[in-house]
Amino acid sequence: MMSAFLLSTGVIGSSHLEPPEKVVTIAEADVDSENNENDIRQEFIPPVSQGDVVNIGNLRCTIGFVNKDYIITSAHCNKDGVGAHAYQHGVHIGTVIAQPNLANEDYGWINNVSHDWTVIKLKENIYAGGNVYSNKNTTHISFDDVAIGDTVCSYGYTSKKVSCGRVEDKRHQVLYTDDTSKQSGDSGGPMWIPGKGFVGLYYGTTKGGNHSISVPLKNRVPYNFLVGEL
Repeated sequence: MMSAFLLSTGVIGSSHLEPPEKVVTIAEADVDSENNENDIRQEFIPPVSQGDVVNIGNLRCTIGFVNKDYIITSAHCNKDGVGAHAYQHGVHIGTVIAQPNLANEDYGWINNVSHDWTVIKLKENIYAGGNVYSNKNTTHISFDDVAIGDTVCSYGYTSKKVSCGRVEDKRHQVLYTDDTSKQSGDSGGPMWIPGKGFVGLYYGTTKGGNHSISVPLKNRVPYNFLVGEL
């Protein structure tokens, strides 16, 4: 990683967790109200939405973007590469199908921050709930379209709040803002410019916690993963 992007493993936005236990919510309905002979037990899985939690291995991150077939979060949330299974509250929701090759095995020190994204294909019985924090805006803002001084907002599953900051610097396809309110587990969460559109993913903070770092996705992630009706 270039010196400009030195990050502390203590501030990167993923959290280490024990492997999740499988938890499935069951909806029960009495089939025969007179004889009460048996119940229908049907698995119920809520839609997967922007801002929800996602677990890959023992790492927890935030979902940054969804469409009908895919969700996107940070690559440093996935140490197992393509083929890794993704879970939400113990339920298997999909499989990693695309992410850049990250040469450094220590995912707290990614060499090229601008490539910190991973795409998860949802299982057939898992449905996308929408991009609720970036206001369902389908406009994707590229690095070049963001100006110094723009207000960029973000949401993280751990912090559970929308926070906004001013863009103070732009370098090497990475944005630096003065919002440093995020917590471990917020990585991968959505970043957007109010009134303009979706920008990309929250990555972490600079060493010392002076700036929040975000990764624009347009022109980085293959276009078909960023489009598609819900």
